[in-house]
Amino acid sequence: MFYSDLFNDAPEPRQGARPAVARLATLPGANIIVFRFAPGQCLNDHTAAHPITVQCVRGELDFTVYTSAPGSTATTTQAFRLRPGRVIHLDAYELHRVDAVDGCDDALLLLTMLTTD
Repeated sequence: MFYSDLFNDAPEPRQGARPAVARLATLPGANIIVFRFAPGQCLNDHTAAHPITVQCVRGELDFTVYTSAPGSTATTTQAFRLRPGRVIHLDAYELHRVDAVDGCDDALLLLTMLTTD
């Protein structure tokens, strides 16, 4: 069993371009990670080695996914405004980025990395 009060367990905000991050749990089949974004912070284009679900539990975040069809060099961009109550699932190695929304002072992102099938 795992329990967390995300608002209390989230890391303190940090200075710089990247958000603060804390791994809350390493569990059978999942890693639970929380990010705290301050204005102007982002996670630049990256991938995850496992499927993930992503939820904004406080504030607002812009989540961008880049995809290309098999055999194609063209890239499609899909942008989502994450707010509390919205969730995104990505397969392993899908290219994406996360940006703090202008005017949002404090945003929390909950990432669940699904480490087994």
